[in-house]
Amino acid sequence: MGELMLFSRRIADTQGPYLSTADDHKPDRVTKLVRNVPGRYHQRLTYSGNAGNTKKVSDSSLVSVVIPTRNRLAYLQQAIESARAQNVEMELLVVDDASDAEVAQAIPPLLKPGERLLRCNEARGGAAARNVGLHQARGELVAFLDDDDIWLPGKLAAQMECMKRAGDNIVAVYCGYHYLQQETGKKFPAPPPRYRGNVHRVCLEHCITPTSTMLARRKALIDAGGFDECLPAGQDWDFWIRLSRLGDFDFVDQDLVSLRVHGVQISGNLHRYIQARRRIIDKYAAEIQNDLALQACHFHRLGVLYMLAGDSKRGRQLLSAACRHQLRLRYFTHLAVSLCPPLYRWLVSRFGMFRAGDTVFFH
Repeated sequence: MGELMLFSRRIADTQGPYLSTADDHKPDRVTKLVRNVPGRYHQRLTYSGNAGNTKKVSDSSLVSVVIPTRNRLAYLQQAIESARAQNVEMELLVVDDASDAEVAQAIPPLLKPGERLLRCNEARGGAAARNVGLHQARGELVAFLDDDDIWLPGKLAAQMECMKRAGDNIVAVYCGYHYLQQETGKKFPAPPPRYRGNVHRVCLEHCITPTSTMLARRKALIDAGGFDECLPAGQDWDFWIRLSRLGDFDFVDQDLVSLRVHGVQISGNLHRYIQARRRIIDKYAAEIQNDLALQACHFHRLGVLYMLAGDSKRGRQLLSAACRHQLRLRYFTHLAVSLCPPLYRWLVSRFGMFRAGDTVFFH
């Protein structure tokens, strides 16, 4: 682990755009939802629809659906319709992260009576918008739906049934999903759900599922501290690490979410993925430092990211470190192919997953 931290500091000295500053890792900069969100957002939130009643009494019959959005009106309408198609008792909360005036004016007509619109007066990003919705949620269960994703009918009902069967120790249930290419309408498969029970060790390695697949207990989400608003990407991965400390996960082995792929997603920004992974490594260093296999995994995935970003020298250094920490054919294969960077980038992008960033960051 010392080698990983040393390499992190060494690159930080020379690669400002890629890496975070030391201040970004301070615990007091991570949003603690229970204490900080009411004070931070009280002066800059406005409410529409039925949001005047902000009682915090949990309703066990409700699922609170939180949809963060910013300047994506056409996608938002489809997301809202897919949430309404769920055959469960639910409340819908749309959190507008300071959309442009023209878009902001067009959102209220999309909502029906009883559906709630929360508006932030300044843009803080998707993590902050989700935290606002989580704080305002009244249901015992909460599900997050990104404004460019779509739920298939029966998604929430299947997850609620799974949670009911699994028992009180389950804090979250996720499901399968696929990618939907915006331009062509083609669907691409995603890795099926694999992990249930105590998934904390797996979550320290990688993100097991994207945000729009998850249904979780509101109390556990709040106790875990909400989404980290300081991370440039991977906020869901970071959140699952903390949430998995509080109880078990389960999954519904059905493909119930469409994740839209289009040109403006953060998923394509490899530099942000590098920043995020390095910050998460630093954040959970105490848990990673005594596990050589975890260290090897992070070396490997960072190495792949640097290779894809065009920094072949650093990429090979990290891939080599992964091989030194754990003898795995996959690691040695990546190291060998990395000697030809154009071939390496083509192979990973072509045969890894439709979105190369997700190949190495999330899975």
